[in-house]
Amino acid sequence: MRLLRPLAALTAAAVTGGALLLSVGTATAAPGDTVVTNDSLTTCASPATLELCATTLGSGDKPTNGSASVVDSATAQSGASFLRMSTPTATDKVFVREAFADMTLGKLQSLGPISYQTLVEQPSGTAAPSLNIEVKSKKYPFTSVVFEPTYAGAVTTGTWQSWTPSTQGGWWASKDPATPSGQTNQFGFPNYTGTFAQVVDALGADAQVYYVGVNQGTGPAGLVAGVDRLTFGGKTYEFENPVTATTLAATAGTNQTVDVQKPFAPLKATLTGLKNLPVPGADVTFTVTSGSAAFAGKPSATVKTDAQGVATAPTLTSGNIPGPVTVTATSGALGTTFTEKVVASGPVRADVVTTLTVPATAAPGTTFTATLTLTNNGPFTSTGISTALTFQGTGLTVLSAPGGIKSTTSVVYVGTKLDAGRSVSFPVTVQVAKTAKGTVPVQAASAAQVQDPNMLNNIARTSITLK
Repeated sequence: MRLLRPLAALTAAAVTGGALLLSVGTATAAPGDTVVTNDSLTTCASPATLELCATTLGSGDKPTNGSASVVDSATAQSGASFLRMSTPTATDKVFVREAFADMTLGKLQSLGPISYQTLVEQPSGTAAPSLNIEVKSKKYPFTSVVFEPTYAGAVTTGTWQSWTPSTQGGWWASKDPATPSGQTNQFGFPNYTGTFAQVVDALGADAQVYYVGVNQGTGPAGLVAGVDRLTFGGKTYEFENPVTATTLAATAGTNQTVDVQKPFAPLKATLTGLKNLPVPGADVTFTVTSGSAAFAGKPSATVKTDAQGVATAPTLTSGNIPGPVTVTATSGALGTTFTEKVVASGPVRADVVTTLTVPATAAPGTTFTATLTLTNNGPFTSTGISTALTFQGTGLTVLSAPGGIKSTTSVVYVGTKLDAGRSVSFPVTVQVAKTAKGTVPVQAASAAQVQDPNMLNNIARTSITLK
């Protein structure tokens, strides 16, 4: 493909936009790779900055419909993304390149392999993205030397291919007509195309390098192709967007059974994206949605995923109520569920709690309702609970107490049975005498046949003011 324009036109171009921002160390890149994301892929600035950037200027420095973007795809060979280049018409072009302030052909050669990978998605003849080096030497004011895959091997469609321009043939120089086989061309190549070593010999190791990059366009119409693992100058560019989460899975700690008030083994949820790649640094919230358990006394906890996309919840501790426990982990719209179980062992016991609710005040000649509530905090069922409710003063008369044995100023409830985690309430209707005044203490106390490990919460005291 005749893809380039003279360096003078390139350096004179007023290519607007910022330089490409680079980040290192995403989960899908090898250590030491320079990662290029779509969010940071911007237009080359003028004058050129010393970073990888993209330009779509064509002949005469006119903008074209060529495009370059880092896309997520299941067809990516490395990671989950690659650089997609598109040139809809024969006049379109796109160039993703790096500018150099102090680089020569000899130095570029000494810095190690030049290589890249291509994927022709929508073919146009036998074309594939080329690798270009724009050079000024003592022998020649300017030339672009181009590695074109079609001259180095068979270009296929729908398959990733690896190219090593530093060792393969297939290099040609711009502004040079096709040279008959066996004849040296005007740049000193032994044929129309040559090896990179022949390029360096022909132009000189001291030839100044302005740009290195991948190029597509100005010829084959409709070519859509991918590029990845672009290596030159001792650096490898990995075109890789941050992984977008698509799945959150419970990967450790589900289906456990523990005794009451005991810790569960760690709960872990793994967040992954395309091609099962991990999503690091994302928030995952673990929430107890049912059952008796908590994270350090709280119903939920939020943690971040590690480099492998794993979120490990803080220690989940069972409560005092036997039964199933459900914990839901969420990250954005994604979710997964852990199913656990709490059981009770050891001696039969039940923590019965007595509470009492009365209005703060009541007017003489009126009635009010006092509510006695019994709650079993477990871990076992409590039986034979007896509770006495007493109004310790004058001017109050118990009118009704369903389920209880009442006298003028008290009620007794006998034989109550209460499963762990359940509550029962008893309403008591009380009449206030027309002449009653002052504050009347009210007390309720409970005892049961089953051992109660905490007797301090079996008594409830309050008062009501008559006025």
